[in-house]
Amino acid sequence: FSILEPFVGLLLWLTAALRAGDDGPFDAGGLDQLTDIGFSFVLTKDCVDVRAEAWRWVTYRFTHRGLAHCFVTTMIFMLLGVPLEALHGWLAMILFISVGTAAGAASHGVFNGHDELVGLPALCYTMIGMHLVNHAMNWRLGRHRLATLSVPLIAALLEGLPYFVWPEWKQDTPGFLPANRAGGLFAGVLFGMLFGRGLMGKWPRRLLRLFALLLFVAYFSLSAAWIATHWPPRPLSFGESEEAWCWSRRLIPASPFAAMSAEADLIGRCVRCADDACIGHWASLSDFALVQCEGDS
Repeated sequence: FSILEPFVGLLLWLTAALRAGDDGPFDAGGLDQLTDIGFSFVLTKDCVDVRAEAWRWVTYRFTHRGLAHCFVTTMIFMLLGVPLEALHGWLAMILFISVGTAAGAASHGVFNGHDELVGLPALCYTMIGMHLVNHAMNWRLGRHRLATLSVPLIAALLEGLPYFVWPEWKQDTPGFLPANRAGGLFAGVLFGMLFGRGLMGKWPRRLLRLFALLLFVAYFSLSAAWIATHWPPRPLSFGESEEAWCWSRRLIPASPFAAMSAEADLIGRCVRCADDACIGHWASLSDFALVQCEGDS
């Protein structure tokens, strides 16, 4: 299953790429491009509330942000997933994949709710977290400890490499979004505590599992509550309060009179709206053209 799952995602990307023609290896492709239903994880589509489309929480992993995004995460998935499946079985692996994907979406919705989420990064970090906990619980028994510990750490480095190497990658994606990776890693650590096998007594192991389960339920409950009670989406921020909005466009001059209008100082900047009245105002300006802002869903 750890080979079949990422292979399906790779096949879907290749199918979408062939249908798209000459769009290039850095364009998104996969399940989201093959149907009109919508499978990537987003909270809003131009102020259309799609939070009730619950399947997006787990299906976004079948769309990728380009060839590098697809290939690197597929290789990491297989590298880390095969030994986990050998240890826990394929049924447990389905659980890890489904819940790890949803954990990444939950964290993304809270901290990066205005951006679209696709791909396998959250799942890769779920497996990284499980491997790290397994190493910690069995450190005294392990052979070649540092060598085996380096595998998940190198996987984490490789997963983020495309964002910092290819200029085309940075241009065509919303950037390195850490929230879904943190959510996946958190889920992986808790999975390791719940299902890991280590040298622990009966009661310490039960207490550890109870703690992990309660923490996991609290994480999902709080994340879902934040997403459900904040409309338009407003990312959680520990600094300045984030703006709530669900529509954004860049103002581009469409006539010579644009420079003389009251909105002239906004030329080239992105404007954001939280309701239809605001959208209607900007759409009614005949002297401007509205184009999608880079990085916005």
